[in-house]
Amino acid sequence: MEREAGMPDKAGDLGEHVWADVLSAVDRTYAELIEYQEKLEARNNELQVLQDFLASVLASISDVLVVVSRDGLIEDASRSFCDAIGQKIGALRGQTLEGFFAEPARSQVGGAIAAAIRERRESVLEVDLAGAEEPVPLEFSVTAVIS
Repeated sequence: MEREAGMPDKAGDLGEHVWADVLSAVDRTYAELIEYQEKLEARNNELQVLQDFLASVLASISDVLVVVSRDGLIEDASRSFCDAIGQKIGALRGQTLEGFFAEPARSQVGGAIAAAIRERRESVLEVDLAGAEEPVPLEFSVTAVIS
């Protein structure tokens, strides 16, 4: 019986070839993981740069800007909003936006946010924000952001 080309002479040689194939596959997988990790770290760095940029924009704009989740909870806000109500952003995250308005503005804002989420409809309201010292009149625009 003739031996095929590339086939080992003995069972021991077969084991060595199998281990060589396994080690080669492990090396390829490890190299792919390193490449994936490098790409992931680069994307994380890009994301951090974008987050820093957004934070600087929120800190520098004079308009009141509030980012609200689909559940109506505050996710982020501009420094001007924080200053107007006398609270830091850390204390605002997770609170409902409507709570910072007195009636009838509270129900108007709640309805505008619900309509923006449900119907993707922009609304502009003239309302008073319950400021830290006194009401702050605002032209309040509500827009759904698709992310």
